[in-house]
Amino acid sequence: MNIYRFKIKKHNHFHNPEDKHPESELYITMFYNEDRETVIREMQKYDKANGFTYTERGKRFSCANLVLTEETPTGEILSETTYREIFDHLGNRI
Repeated sequence: MNIYRFKIKKHNHFHNPEDKHPESELYITMFYNEDRETVIREMQKYDKANGFTYTERGKRFSCANLVLTEETPTGEILSETTYREIFDHLGNRI
């Protein structure tokens, strides 16, 4: 069974280019579940409460995107869908 993750994608300028795993530091996993619709509902709740922002080390930052990924149990990413592909500008399901 595949796993769905709701991730926040940080802006590229927040990671150190000398890091060995810079791509992994661009994402923060906020929620995951085996049910896609449950994850999408959590993504929508997060947007209504926080918008495209996140808090890290006591400071608030804007994020580049909210992303839904579908992954295998081994972590291979099968698909990546952005918030704007799922919801319109009012937060309603497309």
